[in-house]
Amino acid sequence: MFGLILQSAVYRIIGVERLDKKYPKTVGLVEKKQKETEKIDNIWAFLANYWWVIFPIGGFLSWLIPTLTNAFR
Repeated sequence: MFGLILQSAVYRIIGVERLDKKYPKTVGLVEKKQKETEKIDNIWAFLANYWWVIFPIGGFLSWLIPTLTNAFR
């Protein structure tokens, strides 16, 4: 039983090494670094990259406004 577990672990390691050689992990990291260093020129580029920020801000405001209105009643 232990032999099968060890053998499967070795095959997984060999398989991962082959995949790493064929598809290096640094390719995605290089593309990500290039994207991070791009300068945002206008509001449309900012909104295209950070459109998801609307949801946390909206959630915060939906909590903050009722809390403040109830505090001043």
